[in-house]
Amino acid sequence: MNFEDHCIKRLNTTFDWVSSQPTTITWAPLTDLYTDAAATIPYTGTNATTVYVKSSTIGTQTYTVTSTAATTCFTTATVDVEVSALPDTTISRLDDTLTVAEAGATYQWVTCDAGPVYTPIGGATSQSYLVTAIGSYAVEVTKNGCTTRSACFDVTTLGTSSFDMNALTVYPNPVVDILSIRYNEEITAINVYDLSGRLVKQITPNQTEVEVNMSELAAAMYIVKVNAGESQTEIKVIKK
Repeated sequence: MNFEDHCIKRLNTTFDWVSSQPTTITWAPLTDLYTDAAATIPYTGTNATTVYVKSSTIGTQTYTVTSTAATTCFTTATVDVEVSALPDTTISRLDDTLTVAEAGATYQWVTCDAGPVYTPIGGATSQSYLVTAIGSYAVEVTKNGCTTRSACFDVTTLGTSSFDMNALTVYPNPVVDILSIRYNEEITAINVYDLSGRLVKQITPNQTEVEVNMSELAAAMYIVKVNAGESQTEIKVIKK
């Protein structure tokens, strides 16, 4: 910091006295301040041009920085640091649906593999995710500028149903365009998922015989979930 103490003019001669004074930079309060980016060395109130904040206390903390020159002149400034709570990433399961506790956030469901490796599931960006395959799943939740990932949730079994499989007919499989489904009770819903768990087709026929148009879907394997009343079953269908 430069201080111009005075400027004296005598006739045509100008005497300028400009001195560069060293300054000391201090911060207060010391709470949750560190001198290294890794936040391992606490700040103790000594001269420091840069400090780092690491806090788990939710709320707003105001810090004051003071710059003091050797002449005892000083200036101050303040900065507010707001710490928000991390999103609640607790996962619960109801039937084959996983739901994360935090509401009103942005979500991305991922698969958990050894490493660990987390692979985003296409289209799985809701608070709940319908699992279509046994595996391990987690969700990344973003709220108030904070993003955190849940612990991995293992799905070792998928829901069973009281479907009378002898009364259920699904053909042809593989299918080119029209998939026919017949059952001895009214079929209330048919949901088609790709192998990433993304819902690609949904119908509510309320009939015992249903034709599902698969022609617009890409050639791949799909999970077709059939609901009849309180019963549900799933069939793997190959689309050519």
